Amino acid sequence: MNVSGVRRWVRMACAAVACLALAGCEGSGDGGGSASVDVNGFWEGTTPNGSTCAATFVQDGSSVTGPEVKINRFGSLKGSLSGQSFTFTMNYADGDTESGTGTFSADGMKFEGQLPSVGDFYFLWRGPSFAEHSPLDAPLTYSK
Repeated sequence: MNVSGVRRWVRMACAAVACLALAGCEGSGDGGGSASVDVNGFWEGTTPNGSTCAATFVQDGSSVTGPEVKINRFGSLKGSLSGQSFTFTMNYADGDTESGTGTFSADGMKFEGQLPSVGDFYFLWRGPSFAEHSPLDAPLTYSK
């Protein structure tokens, strides 16, 4: 192989390594403290005891607040989104607090969470707000 062939091979190898490095970073799922899903809107689901749970999520980058949340009890939440993983603190109206975790689906339409006092629960995205949402038992008529 002559010198120009070696240079061409080196350039192609460097380009391939750069592409692989970028592909490895993009969509890796860990997020590194950043949000990879849009969770804004009104969410509704059920708890293990069969009661309806609901929340309005407001997202600002990787920070998510829920000013109005019902997961067996009423309160609010504040948490951090890293990729699709969510860690949060529930602040109940009666003064109790507890920490929870969960994961949003890649399309940002489902959340599966866990709280010590509740167990596993889930939310489905139902619309942009409480005023504009499809009830859990009705077909979804809103889109993100």
